[in-house]
Amino acid sequence: MFTLEALGMLYMNLMKYTSAARNIALAVALVPIAFVANISRVMILVLVTYYLGDEAGQGFVHGFAGMVLFMVALLFMLVMDKILGIFFDSGRGKQK
Repeated sequence: MFTLEALGMLYMNLMKYTSAARNIALAVALVPIAFVANISRVMILVLVTYYLGDEAGQGFVHGFAGMVLFMVALLFMLVMDKILGIFFDSGRGKQK
């Protein structure tokens, strides 16, 4: 979950939003986003282990579930960013 938080902070840095409120809102939203993404990973692993056995849950699927975790988190983060864009000015760093 810490890695997801760090990637979210990197995303905010790359987007260069000047609105402090938007940055704070996105940073606070990253915690539940990481939590929900991690829950989806655990659910995938539980279902795979239940239906396909312990060996399947410990092998390739375990690593694949980690990739799914990051995809779900990225999707949620982008959706949250779009939602925040409705309420806050994008105010990206302007080039002179």
